[in-house]
Amino acid sequence: MKTLHIPFLAGLFFLALILSCSKDDPKPAGSIIGSWKFASESLTGCTDPTDNGTEYCTSDCPILLIADGTWTFTDPVNPSNSGTGTYTLSGNSITITVSAGTGYSGTFTYTVSGTSLTFSDSNYGMGCTGNLNFTKI
Repeated sequence: MKTLHIPFLAGLFFLALILSCSKDDPKPAGSIIGSWKFASESLTGCTDPTDNGTEYCTSDCPILLIADGTWTFTDPVNPSNSGTGTYTLSGNSITITVSAGTGYSGTFTYTVSGTSLTFSDSNYGMGCTGNLNFTKI
């Protein structure tokens, strides 16, 4: 399996939102609002099957903070992958806009299940579908 591209992930997900939210603020069940730690990146359906696979983050993982309409992504290992921006939701789609730092603007599918958040992109690159998986912290 070829090395997966976590920097691409960081860029793609924009998605690290470090806006402060009080722990007392009520959040709806299944909400994307909160603090999320990057857990893994998986590639499937790749044009070159050797690109398929999953890469896990086990230490110094990027953090995604999502507030109401804004996000901040902080990568402690590679700060150049960090960024901030805004988002809008429509059904199970999220449209990301980058306002500072690194990231990719676009529309992606997302799912929240318990303490897991997954962003999916059928045009992730290398002819693959990419999934970025986060765990609530």
